Amino acid sequence: MAAAEVRVWAAYGGLLVVLTGATLLVPVPEEFPRVTQTAVAAAERVEAAVPPLGLEWGPLRGWTRVGDGWELAWQPDHGMWLVRGWADDAGDMVLWRLEAAPWLPGARLSGHAAALMAQSESSWMVPMERTGRRDWSFGEAQLVGALPGGTKLPEASAVSGLPVWEAVLAGLVLAGALSRLLVPPFRVSQWRARILAALLFSAVGLPWSLPLSARFLEAGVRPWVAQAAFVATAGVLVGAVAIASLQFSPSGGAPPSVLPLLAFPLGLLLGRQASMPWVVEAAAVPARLFLWLGFLVVVSWVVGLAGEGLRELVAPEGVFRRFLLVALSLPVVMAAGSMRGLILGAVLAASVGRGQGTWIGLAIGWGWLGGLLLSAHGVFPAFWPVALFLAAGGAVSLTLHIAGVRQSQVLTL
Repeated sequence: MAAAEVRVWAAYGGLLVVLTGATLLVPVPEEFPRVTQTAVAAAERVEAAVPPLGLEWGPLRGWTRVGDGWELAWQPDHGMWLVRGWADDAGDMVLWRLEAAPWLPGARLSGHAAALMAQSESSWMVPMERTGRRDWSFGEAQLVGALPGGTKLPEASAVSGLPVWEAVLAGLVLAGALSRLLVPPFRVSQWRARILAALLFSAVGLPWSLPLSARFLEAGVRPWVAQAAFVATAGVLVGAVAIASLQFSPSGGAPPSVLPLLAFPLGLLLGRQASMPWVVEAAAVPARLFLWLGFLVVVSWVVGLAGEGLRELVAPEGVFRRFLLVALSLPVVMAAGSMRGLILGAVLAASVGRGQGTWIGLAIGWGWLGGLLLSAHGVFPAFWPVALFLAAGGAVSLTLHIAGVRQSQVLTL
């Protein structure tokens, strides 16, 4: 490679670094606060703050994000009880709750005995006995059998409104699948291999992703039942995506010459301004690298497919189509929320030729996922994998840009 060509690629790399640094300086909205502690650190706080319960907690089974804190779950192998704890990110509050199986043996307590056992100070409060069980409720204080059951934990906020933008993305994907079915593209075996390899990585990482099954745990049910249900559900989803990717695989086409260099920092900016609790939960499991890689390739395929669907829906060619796509991108940026990264990626994929949209999806999806992880993790030990992940995404985007420039030069000659 000539020295002049090296200087050109170094200039492109410097431009990418400048654009990426500029997106990192954009302030994150206050409604999307960073996570300031890991799930394991939150579990240690709960174990240190909760008084002895007179029983074995069992191992830590998993975690979920609820509000501005972590909800942790402990359960022994027999599953007869379940201990849940919640620790906020600020380090000011720790709550806990004990749930027991309704069929556990023991004498039913009277209301007076239950009040004494629960040490309820609200003498005026009428206790409520839960039908068919040995539990008593005193407002937020509860008694499970003969054991104090703790307090009520925070609940996840309900999603308000209809998932409009999710439905829009699903419609574009359906339109893209229909276009590939009616007008079969020149399919590239390399893309098929990439998608199947990424899905295989995700499937291999499922046994190490069992902490994500914590929300399915129940008192009285062995924990392996919830874990098996989680693995089976995820396995069916992976299999469905694999079959769909084979039927509607990406078409051939060289990467576009300019957009990958801009799509990565754009996805990074949009990801930092989004909030998805499941990404934070998945980033805390040991198999997060498998999940990230699988998610990336699937996102690139989905964005490319949605872009082809949008290209067919916006039939006119030339300047008018680009003007219409720019007009469509404005409401996406303003109102799409956490989905704006994927839908705007579909708009960019619709602006390039057929077969090039998947490369756009790879670049913007890498930046979008990196932005989500970066905005979620404010703890330094959890930051270095995200930094490496972002560095790899920048290198991939630069490589796509170089390949697109070289291809355009060859076509020009």
